[in-house]
Amino acid sequence: MKYATHLVREDMSDIRRHQRISLDGHVTIKTPVPGDRLRVMRAYLDDISLGGARLYAEDGIDVDTPVSMRVRVPWSGRVARGTGWVRHVALTRKAGQPCYALGVEFLHMDRDRVRRMINDKLGGGRLRFAAQRHRRREIGLVLKLSPLLVIATWLIVSGAFRAQGSMREDQLFSRDLKKGVIHFLYNSD
Repeated sequence: MKYATHLVREDMSDIRRHQRISLDGHVTIKTPVPGDRLRVMRAYLDDISLGGARLYAEDGIDVDTPVSMRVRVPWSGRVARGTGWVRHVALTRKAGQPCYALGVEFLHMDRDRVRRMINDKLGGGRLRFAAQRHRRREIGLVLKLSPLLVIATWLIVSGAFRAQGSMREDQLFSRDLKKGVIHFLYNSD
């Protein structure tokens, strides 16, 4: 395997187009191996940007190897899929265990999903959860008030029927009164 450990830089901000955000998650990586097969391995997401990610894996991957990835952030439930190239590999330690740090440049990645993951991390998720709590409160209020709404609707509708019924009674009374007056007038001679 050819690893680019000689490419390690202290500060990569001078060549990065997108800011990296520290984000924990699980990654499933698929790489081609000889014989038209795929090698599937698990890695852990350390940070991510719109242009790439840093992963930690138990096994190394050659530099310039194409990979397909599925990135999942457990606490937000978001999943992003895409492809990329391994641009950096270095043997390191994470949580006291030897592992490989992989720098992956995204080739095709669902940028909207990555952007949502980053927004969730930076606080957009808190706003989304606050909106969900607000909606739950509104629904709870509607459920608590629904018996009152049913009773109020029943009173309004029954009042309308009573009004319509009394109007009908008034019409019948007027008709009967006219008949009675006409009958009285014709029979009074």
